[in-house]
Amino acid sequence: MTKAFFDTNVIIYAFVENDLLRSQVSRDLMESYAMNDHAVISTNVLNETFFAAVRKHKFSREDARAVVQRLSVLRHVVVPSVAVVLQANDIAVETQFTIYDALMIAAAKSAGCDRIYTEDLTHNQVVQGIKIINPFLEQATPS
Repeated sequence: MTKAFFDTNVIIYAFVENDLLRSQVSRDLMESYAMNDHAVISTNVLNETFFAAVRKHKFSREDARAVVQRLSVLRHVVVPSVAVVLQANDIAVETQFTIYDALMIAAAKSAGCDRIYTEDLTHNQVVQGIKIINPFLEQATPS
């Protein structure tokens, strides 16, 4: 199994109950990667998860903190270096993606991921050798 980067929008579904199908898909996917130490996130995803949980999903700050603490124990949490930030800038210029999406791609690349699970980018697109997968559009299974 190769490493996969998880974007905030996929992660948050694992912790909310307003969309049972997406919640189950997210949980199953994250658990399958996490149990093999192949799930990757970044410190930016931790911050975005806290923000989305409080702002969009009305979690208390304490509950949002608990979610972030659960995620922080993953073996692969990328702390972007200056080199990763500069690579993200290059990706943003090359692709016209937002700097935040470009930073996610650069972080995934720095961690050796071959895929990113997200709803935000074009499904099946390949950027910097990394496949973008919307796990809610197809049965996205680890490989």
